[in-house]
Amino acid sequence: MSGKLEVRLSQYLLGPSAAQGAVATVYPLESGSEASRQTFVISAGSGEARLVEVPAGRYLVEARLPSGETVAKEVEVGEGGHEPVDLQGKGSDHEWLSWQRLVGNVGRGAAAVSGVEAPTAGGPEEARAGDAAPPMAGLPVARWIADPADPLRGDRNSADAWELLAKAIDVTSRTVLGHLAPRGAKRMEASDGDRDHQLYRLCGDGAAPSSQPIRDQGSPLPRRYLLVESRDWIELVCAPVPWYNQATSEQSVVEVLVRAAPAHGEAASATALRDSDFGAALSYMTIGALSEARQIYEQARDMLFGKVVNPLAAAGGGYVLLGTDPAGEAADWPDWIENLRTWFPWLPDGSIQAGWLKLKRRRDQADVDDARAAFHEAVQRGLPFYSMGIQRLVEGLTMFEGDPETDRLLAQVQSVAWHANLQQPFTTLRLKG
Repeated sequence: MSGKLEVRLSQYLLGPSAAQGAVATVYPLESGSEASRQTFVISAGSGEARLVEVPAGRYLVEARLPSGETVAKEVEVGEGGHEPVDLQGKGSDHEWLSWQRLVGNVGRGAAAVSGVEAPTAGGPEEARAGDAAPPMAGLPVARWIADPADPLRGDRNSADAWELLAKAIDVTSRTVLGHLAPRGAKRMEASDGDRDHQLYRLCGDGAAPSSQPIRDQGSPLPRRYLLVESRDWIELVCAPVPWYNQATSEQSVVEVLVRAAPAHGEAASATALRDSDFGAALSYMTIGALSEARQIYEQARDMLFGKVVNPLAAAGGGYVLLGTDPAGEAADWPDWIENLRTWFPWLPDGSIQAGWLKLKRRRDQADVDDARAAFHEAVQRGLPFYSMGIQRLVEGLTMFEGDPETDRLLAQVQSVAWHANLQQPFTTLRLKG
């Protein structure tokens, strides 16, 4: 006889629940029942529980969250029994930090004393190249770049993006704006904040409205960026907006958390994607949890298949599949990566993935040559949307060192890649500090 476990992650999330919230494993605690061990994906927030059928007995149910936190509960199920298993993840000091807590951008107690609210960074204000930076008053300032310099737009020639970004490293605030946003950038007001953190909720038009759903805001072109600066540092965040949920076609909110005083070696800007299907799952690849990422294989495959609705999500799914697919496994998704590369010429990540797929499944020298061409193509397309893309592009070009053109491109990419925060899912560059 058997019973059922009803497993969920009871962790509050502001906004949508995470259908792919965490990876859980059921471990039998009685000898002779090792075969009943199961691993599966559970929801976080107010989503539906996962029903798991097991033989009657005692079990340890454990979940590893996208943050890296592990939570567990022991339970006993009788014959024909139906046992709820509510795993309790740690909460955050403010509800507006709940998604950031789930993906590991903040820990409990990291925020300021509850109830102490800091002033916001200020209302809308246009900043033109050459304008003096305003006084910081101890808080970082965020500027929305909706019309970046031509090499950063994605809808024009992007081959010079690397040289432009290299020039923007280690210069003053005014010079950064001149390089990245010669036509101006808008100062943003934080959606929420305290004396240690400011939270910006983004959509295709900049600040996300409080009402849902967010109206259609076209494609990710031209590309948008968030420039965050304090007295001591400047960071550039590649904003993956507008981001459409592939199941509903509604736009999801992208959160950027800014730390007023990041610790040594800690990024000032941290991104979380409030997509109910893919937001939490993406974090497993970011932290290198390949065994957990393998559990979201089908979800990643669906994301890649839905590239027309959201090519940015498709690129995220492609990275998951490349990182978890066993060598030699027959699948249909490799053709979809090639489509991602050819259908969206503004997306560097598609070319990077196609290059690695050619290397991984190479049969002859022609495949190797195609891989090199794909990596060269990726450089011409500009800055990858994903931090993993920068890492895989450097690694891919390095495979062809000794070729003069490859060496030239590799030097261009490396001059920027050294400044990338690989602990964030979307490309974030420390330009100063």
